[in-house]
Amino acid sequence: MKVKEPFIVDLFILDSQIGVKENYNWEAFDNAKILGDIYNVKSNLEINRVDKKNKWFFVLYDDEEIDEQLACSLQAFELLDFDILKFYKKEKNYSYSICPRMFKSDVILPEFGFLPTKWKVLNMETCLNGWIYAI
Repeated sequence: MKVKEPFIVDLFILDSQIGVKENYNWEAFDNAKILGDIYNVKSNLEINRVDKKNKWFFVLYDDEEIDEQLACSLQAFELLDFDILKFYKKEKNYSYSICPRMFKSDVILPEFGFLPTKWKVLNMETCLNGWIYAI
């Protein structure tokens, strides 16, 4: 009998270069009991070089956070067949955007942005269960 592995997400905190001193954007992942390794990185190229230990990785800028409800709902998406999960992001001016932020560990990010070059052959889904917030 095959034992199901726990749903764990490695978190990459990307430097926004706006001088964020301290952020606890990892806490929602930890409270949802899905937090794997945390990496503070300066570029997507650094993310691509990491040998990821878990099936999924999530990317947040250091001036962003996700709400607890969103973090707790991520496990449900494991049942879907996708390579990239997109999220709604609420900006400080109350506008919003949709951005890819959760990826299967074998997805290679481009140097800039989060939409891989071969995105047309990857399965993408959009999460409506909460927000990424600019803080």
